[in-house]
Amino acid sequence: MRLCFTKGELKQKNLKCAMNPYTYRLLIYTFPVIIFFLTCYSSITIAQPKKNIIILWDVTASMVGTTPKGYNANKNIDQKVRSSMTKLIEGFANDNSSIRIMPFKSEILDFSKVYSCNANGKSRAKSFVAGYSIDPEITGGTNICSAWETAHKYLNKSCMNYIYLFTDGEQNIPYGDNHNKNCMPNLIEKYCNGTSFTYYISIDAKTNFQFPKECGDTIRVTGEDVISPPPLPDSQKVEIKID
Repeated sequence: MRLCFTKGELKQKNLKCAMNPYTYRLLIYTFPVIIFFLTCYSSITIAQPKKNIIILWDVTASMVGTTPKGYNANKNIDQKVRSSMTKLIEGFANDNSSIRIMPFKSEILDFSKVYSCNANGKSRAKSFVAGYSIDPEITGGTNICSAWETAHKYLNKSCMNYIYLFTDGEQNIPYGDNHNKNCMPNLIEKYCNGTSFTYYISIDAKTNFQFPKECGDTIRVTGEDVISPPPLPDSQKVEIKID
């Protein structure tokens, strides 16, 4: 294409272009195509990887205020935890991800509660959280290590895997190869390999371990305060390395 301007045209501010017929026809036919691609691709949103979200929910009697000395209303954090979990679920994006809720005591009590991350699925997940009944009688113990290790059996190699663990207690059951209560450090060493990210929400409980920053984050809160929902999955990037 050749642009030609005479002195007279420039003076009159009447710019004219002289081009050969072939170039003119080429522009006529390709211009709509160019406009189509600019319009379409300017509005495309890059798809985010599917997320596999696992919520581990401590449902031992202490969550509803039962202590070895009897009931203590000040220790009842049940509704605060449910509210936090509900807000967390509401905050998940409506996409093709999945939410699995696994209540646990000395072991996982239910593996079947899996919901799609859409309006209907999140509504059903919230209904499950609201309606689940926690036995106020002390039975068994708190096996955090078992719950966390079991969750890793439900990771999906094609997804971004996130584990949310809500607990107000500490491991009080011997577990693992060494059969002791201090089992989380060994499990962290075993499983922190880039396959998932864990938000460990510790409510009025001490922890004797720490997650590597690329593997997890311990969020310590007090049951006297509102238990805010932990960060949403999009705040972390997890590289999937499952073979």
